[in-house]
Amino acid sequence: MSVLAQLGVAAFYRRHPKAQVGFTLVEMLVVVALLAVFAAIAVPSFTRLTRGNQALAAANEIYSVLQYARSEALTRGRGVTVAVSSASTWAGEITVKAGSETLRHYAAGNFADVSASSSLATLTFCPGFITSSTCSNGVLSSPPTITVGYANDSSVTTRTIKVLASGQISRPTLSQ
Repeated sequence: MSVLAQLGVAAFYRRHPKAQVGFTLVEMLVVVALLAVFAAIAVPSFTRLTRGNQALAAANEIYSVLQYARSEALTRGRGVTVAVSSASTWAGEITVKAGSETLRHYAAGNFADVSASSSLATLTFCPGFITSSTCSNGVLSSPPTITVGYANDSSVTTRTIKVLASGQISRPTLSQ
């Protein structure tokens, strides 16, 4: 700061001895209190939004795996199986196989807090239809629906992926 500027500040204080510069403690406490109230309102909404986005990402990933298996079955002209360790762990480890050949393997842990379940642990896409084991068994009588949500948080809207008997897969939709 120049000497002239310092003299200007000093002259100001001589003319206005009680002039306030800065904020009082009360003003600062009011601002901090307002920020705390806004944060208390925003954090739960942000958490719910983040969890909802994680569930949607998991549903889209499962949808992509199923679409991949279906397209491989049509391309190869034979059955392609999507398998998970159990019907309640569709958001865990997923393996896509054509016979004994592993086409893709998705490790568990990508969606650790997401829950996804179905009535089946394996799903085989055959050219033109789906089945629960091999293409010689014929079409499933009740095609599966995969429900994707967020584990231990019922406030997150679940998504549903439907697989039709023809093998067509619906995009993840909000569960009703």
